[in-house]
Amino acid sequence: MLATQELNLKTINGYSARAPHLYYLYWEAPNEQNLEFWLKRFENVSKDDIIVIN
Repeated sequence: MLATQELNLKTINGYSARAPHLYYLYWEAPNEQNLEFWLKRFENVSKDDIIVIN
């Protein structure tokens, strides 16, 4: 989280109680298909443009 702030990048904070609109769909079933659906539909971002850190 701090690194993304320092680099001025967008991030989704996994430790927060808040989430972007309809992101709970991905939280309930965190798979590649649901991630791509959410990114395309609500953020208009390609999956190739993000880095997932587990």
